[in-house]
Parts: sequence; C-alpha cells; structure tokens
Amino acid sequence: MNNIKEKYYLEKTELADLDDFDDLQTLEEEPILELDEICIENAEKVFSRTGQKQPKEIITCVTPPRIDELFRSFLVMNNMTRTMQAFQIEWWAFLTKYSDFRVEIHEKTLTDPLASPELVDMVQTNQNLLVQLSKFQDSTKKYKKSLKECRHQNSKMREERDYFKIHHKRTLEENERLFRELNKLKTVSSSYQPVIKKLTDKYKTAMRQKMLNQLQRDRAIGECKGLQSTIDSLKNLGMAEDSKEFFPEDSKEVMQVLEVQQHSKESTIFPPNGMRRQRHDNTSHAIKSNYKSVINLSGHSELISQITSHPFLPYFVSGSEDKSFKVWNSPSGHLVCERRCPELGWVASLSFDKYDGTKLAVGGENGFLQIWPFSIESKDELPDDGDKQNGKTTQQEFLTLVSGVTPLKIKCHAFAILSLDWSPTELKFMTGCIDGSIKIWNYDQISQAGKLCKPETVLRTEKSAINSACYLPNGNAILVGLSSGGIRIYDVRRRVRLQYWDAHHAPIRCIRPDVSGKYVSSCDQNGIVHVWDLKRLESCLWSRLKEPRQVQEMTTHPRSPVNSFELRETVPSTDNLKTAQVSYYISV
Repeated sequence: MNNIKEKYYLEKTELADLDDFDDLQTLEEEPILELDEICIENAEKVFSRTGQKQPKEIITCVTPPRIDELFRSFLVMNNMTRTMQAFQIEWWAFLTKYSDFRVEIHEKTLTDPLASPELVDMVQTNQNLLVQLSKFQDSTKKYKKSLKECRHQNSKMREERDYFKIHHKRTLEENERLFRELNKLKTVSSSYQPVIKKLTDKYKTAMRQKMLNQLQRDRAIGECKGLQSTIDSLKNLGMAEDSKEFFPEDSKEVMQVLEVQQHSKESTIFPPNGMRRQRHDNTSHAIKSNYKSVINLSGHSELISQITSHPFLPYFVSGSEDKSFKVWNSPSGHLVCERRCPELGWVASLSFDKYDGTKLAVGGENGFLQIWPFSIESKDELPDDGDKQNGKTTQQEFLTLVSGVTPLKIKCHAFAILSLDWSPTELKFMTGCIDGSIKIWNYDQISQAGKLCKPETVLRTEKSAINSACYLPNGNAILVGLSSGGIRIYDVRRRVRLQYWDAHHAPIRCIRPDVSGKYVSSCDQNGIVHVWDLKRLESCLWSRLKEPRQVQEMTTHPRSPVNSFELRETVPSTDNLKTAQVSYYISV
C-alpha cells in the first residue's frame, strides 16, 4: 500500500535559471507625480511597437484522459504494482528509443499543444510554461529598457527642475534689487525735477535772447555797412549834402570793427572795394526816391512783424508781436477779421496759398505753424450813387474766415519761422528758419497725417538766418534772402544751389520776383531797394527811401516790373506803447 501511494512523474523538467533578475531593482518613490504616467506611456509605446498585447491571466483547459492514463489508473486502482512498474519501464524505453519522434512531437507542441496526444498533461503544461517564460523574458528585457529610459528622463527632469528653481530664485532676487534701485532713482529724479525745470526755462530764455541778440547784431552791422555804402554812392553821384543824417554818431565803433572784419563770401559780380556797380548814366530810372504815402493804419498794440497780400483779392494780412494777425481790406483799410495765436508766440511769417487763396499759413516764434481756412463769397453791390440811380450792380468777391473750424497745427522747426511762401503750381509751401534751414511741406499729407507729417525736402543754407524766401513763378526754384545781405537761388527738384551773390550790405528784409520771373526785387532794413536782372545778375534799378524804414513787404507791378513797385512798411509810433502803422509807398 505504501508503494501504491508513491507519486510517479512521466518526465522531470527544470526551469532555466535567469541571471538577469538579479539586476532588477525597485525604484524609489519619487515626488514627481508624472513618473507613473510616463511609465505607462512608454509601456504602451513598446507594446504598440511590437504588436503584442498586454499579458492576461492564463486559462488552463482540461483535456480528456488518454489511453495510457486510463491504463495507469486501472493498474493503480487494482493494486497491480509489479505490472505498473513493468509498464513504466517498457514505456520509458519506448520513448527513449524513439527520441526523434519526441523532438517532432515537441515542435508540434510548441505550435499546438493539442497536436501530441501521446504526451501527458504535465509535460504539455511544462512546455506551455516554457513558452510563456520565454515571452516573459522578452517582455522583461523590454521593460528593463523602458525603465532605464524612464530613469534617464527622470534624472534629466530633476536636473532641469533644479536648474529652473535656481534660475527662478535668481530672477526674483534680481527683480527685487531692480525695484529697490528703481525706487531710489525715482526719489533722486523727483528731487532733480525742479532743478531741471529751472535749467530748461533758462535754456529757452538764453536761446531766445541769443536769437534776438543775433538779429540785433546783424541789423546793426548791416545798417552801418549799408549807410556807409549809401554815403559813398551818394558822394559819387553828387548827392551827399545831407549824408550826416544817414550815419549815426554812435556807430563809429561798429564801423571800425567792420573795417577790420571782411565778409566771408564776397560776390564776383561786384568790385573788390565793396561798391556796387550801377547801371549806365543814360538810364532815367536808376534812382527812385519820390514816393507818396497812400494810407496809414493803426492796427496792433505791438510791433508788426510780417505783412502779406492775397494773391487774387484786394486784401492783406498783418502779423504782430502781440500774438495775433488781422485781415484788412485794401485800399479802404477796413478790418475784416482778427485772430489770436497764443500757441505760436509772436507771429513771425504769413502767406496765402496761390492755388485758390482759401488757406492762410501762419508761422510762429517757437517753430510751430498753423493753417487757417478762408472762404471767398461773391455778392452784388452798388459801387456809387450814379450806378444806384441807373440800377447797375457789380459783383464783388469777399474774403471771410471759416468759423468753427480748428486750424491745422504742425511742428516745422526748432526756432522761429521767418519766411513762408506757397508754391504757385502745387499745394505745397516752404518754411525758412533762423537756423538757415528750408523745408518743403505737402498740404495733403499734413491734412491726413497731422502732427506726424514729415517734410518732402530739406535744404541747408549758410549759417545766416533766412529773412525772406519765395518761389519763382515756374515753381521749380526758390529765392532766398539772408541776414548777411546775400541772395541765393536753389533748385527744388535737384536740391542744388544755382546762383548766389551778395546783394546788400544790410540784412535783406524782403525779396520778391516779378510775374515773368526775369527780375527780382530786394529790399534791406535801410530802405534800399534793388531790382536785379537774373540773366546778367546785376542791378538794373537802385532806389532808396527818404528815411531808413523796416520794409515788411514789396510787390512788383505786373505790367511794369522795373519801373513800378509797391512797398508796405511798419513805422513805430513816438510813444512808448509800441503801436505800429501800416503804410503804402508807390513809385511814380
């Protein structure tokens, strides 16, 4: 009975030892929560790459007993131990003899466990376990590889995390330090603001005083030189009986300085001794001095700085140092309108556009410019009593300022705009500054861009201030009168200087071309007027006023540009209120 209870095995198999399992180590718990997700993602990538699914539970199937198993069971149940032992010996001998057959059966078992009915369930189970074990070994290798990758990524993420922590900490410290320095700088800046404001005001005052001193200096030097040349010219012509009244006694020191200092750029069209060449003695209009005053108007409370005429209608505009401009009717002297411009300072220049005459450009002391809109209205009027009785009416045009419209304002220069003129062919205008620069602006661009508009052309002249500048009738060239007494002609398109000569000894106050563009009239502060022939670059007419005046505008007659011209001047009153008068002088 004891022998019957012993266990018998058909085949003994041993599992292969796996040395690789010693390398497996458990990972420490990491504080990074994303590690599990990364492992899951890597495992999914491995299975998707190999095309295998994740291992599931092994389900064993029960096969029906075979003939050898029934025979063994029968022998054991009947206690036939010797027969059982003999059967086992013969059976194992049979299996050993036919080993090739076993190999074939083993291969079939690997592919299909049910293909070998001769093997027992235990052998088949062992074979299945070996197959599964090989699969598990492959998957274990893949898991180890993915685990190494996860370790590498984990260490890399740890290093990056530590680096960013340190960098973030340094950034916070730097930010705090910058905030502390910024607060210190704000405190220091607030303490310096009053000083900066005072220095800025002093700088502006000094620059303004410098500009005024330069103007007064140029005016005084030019006045002395002009009076001296006038006296010499009158001596040559035999008209120097009353020459003492043209040369003040207090200007002797200035004349001594002028004898030492010569002009930097002398014209080649005048003799080296400084005297101007006059026309031949046979001309009847070489000198004009018989002027008559047409009308005198008391227009402003301060000195008048600029006067300009309307291109089509009998109107003119006067600008003054009282920060206002007034529109007058000519020759009646009726005041049409008045506007104040406190943003510009004192009015330095004025000009109507030559296209339709509905735009007035006003240049100020601080370099700003305003463009005021005007309108032209036509009305029927009875000119005199005779026409009233006959019932005849005449249609006249009136110039009125458009109300309720804000003028355009732009920053043109850094200093005062002393000259201003519109182009006769386009809606463009030029501005001349005391610093010697000329800029050409487009009105359409200003109306669209406003303060952001930039000039189309910038011309740089000498260091002398630009007292007067205007377009030639063709619109392609610009006449420039300088405070040094010189005249320059510039080509607008090519931006080059065409002609230049020293026309006056005193600063030029006004310069104007005639309608044909062949002659140019210039007048200085001493009241000396020249009409120049642009082809020969010589004076074809020389004239003077009886007393030195500050001429504000000069207009040549359209039919006789050489023999007739018109002057408008400002005459300060004798009292201390700085009132001014506007006078017309017409040659006869």
